[in-house]
Amino acid sequence: MDIGKLSGRILKRSVLRQFHNDDDGKAAKSAGVGNDCAFLYGVGDVAVNTQTVCFGGSRQGYYAVMHAVNHLAAAGAVPLAAEDTLLFPEGTEEEEVKAAAVQVNETCRSCGVKVIGGHTEISRDVKAAVISVTGFGQTDRSFSTDKALMRPGQEIVMSKWIGLEGTAVLADIRNKRLKERYPSKMIDGAAGFGGLISVLPEAAGAIKSGVCAMHAASQGGIFGALWEMAEAAGTGLEIDFKQIPVKQETVEICEELDLNPYRLLSGGALLMAADDGAELVRELGAEGIPATVIGCATDSNDRVLVTEGGRRFLEPVNPEELFRIR
Repeated sequence: MDIGKLSGRILKRSVLRQFHNDDDGKAAKSAGVGNDCAFLYGVGDVAVNTQTVCFGGSRQGYYAVMHAVNHLAAAGAVPLAAEDTLLFPEGTEEEEVKAAAVQVNETCRSCGVKVIGGHTEISRDVKAAVISVTGFGQTDRSFSTDKALMRPGQEIVMSKWIGLEGTAVLADIRNKRLKERYPSKMIDGAAGFGGLISVLPEAAGAIKSGVCAMHAASQGGIFGALWEMAEAAGTGLEIDFKQIPVKQETVEICEELDLNPYRLLSGGALLMAADDGAELVRELGAEGIPATVIGCATDSNDRVLVTEGGRRFLEPVNPEELFRIR
């Protein structure tokens, strides 16, 4: 296809037709060819979040949507709508564009989200596909979660396991190499971890339990997410390293590729600050959501990781570990 914006014909055929919205004019009106703005009607306060994925693999559209939706959920918002930006390098075939659009739309639909607009372009300035999704969610100013509301003394609860998303991506983009080292069944199972990265169920459960501070882990891994949460709240942290849940597949794959699983893309893990962490763990467990108390917020300026070898300080967010193999 030619460099630049897609033609109206191709845009309609391979992108817009993939977004099957029922525009009744009451809740939303989608953008389209010649109509650059989308409109949300009667939704009250709106939360907005944009996430961009450029790490390759076959599920970029899925991850971009899930990142945006997860961050909205962690802010206490109900995801409603999304716009996407799809950038592709010169030489991209139309089928690849269509596949990305279908993936974005199907993921949005699975989350109850409408795709209401976006932009798709072939560019000489990108070397690989870049997918960006802006999510819009309904929120209530009288109650929303905010990392800044975490207080010293509250316990830090983490859902599921660290590195789920990064493990799934690595099992995809380094599939051949990993299968030379490990059983195919293990690597195929690891690739399926991507299906675990929605935090909508635990965010809903946490809100029901009265949690007012949450943070969805993503780039920079669990170490980066912990630092960001404490930084936003202006608190210290004391985290028990042994309590941070990690799957053996993640450990093995990171060892083979010389990566740190604790700094690896961790979509699927939600951090929650709770007055009674054990009770929140029980409530989430009753909903089939594994969760663990991994530490607590403190009134110190120190963000400390407690290990068998002693205590060491968490550092500010570092570059995403996944990008070291690019």
